[in-house]
Amino acid sequence: MMEKPFSSIAAKLMAVASSVFVLISLVAMTLNTVEEMQYETPSGHLSGRFYGEHVETFCIAFFTLEYVLRLLSTPSIRSFGRSVLNCVDLIAILPHYLQLLLEFFDEGDTHVHPGDIEAMSRVGKVKAAHSLTDGDGRDMT
Repeated sequence: MMEKPFSSIAAKLMAVASSVFVLISLVAMTLNTVEEMQYETPSGHLSGRFYGEHVETFCIAFFTLEYVLRLLSTPSIRSFGRSVLNCVDLIAILPHYLQLLLEFFDEGDTHVHPGDIEAMSRVGKVKAAHSLTDGDGRDMT
């Protein structure tokens, strides 16, 4: 179901949901670049935080669920791990969790560039657009 989106109605719905979340994520990523959509610090500087970051978090949660479901349903974990697109999917979602982890342990505003990890995450999201152009988006090697 997860690897072949035309195998059943449920698989088609999952593929459509995935495409919708990719679209929402790309719109949120684009809006993140608009200065008016970012929080300002008390000193008037942009904080690197985005008003729509909860939307992005929800999208990352969906992408994580999709990745875990594909991992659990694969017949061969070894071939799943060797698949380039599956590795790109993992690289696309990990920066968000790394950022959450670092923010959890952060004791203050000590970052010189607070949006660096978030920017790295945005670069990884380009994979979603690439996956959409590649049929079902998965490398079956």
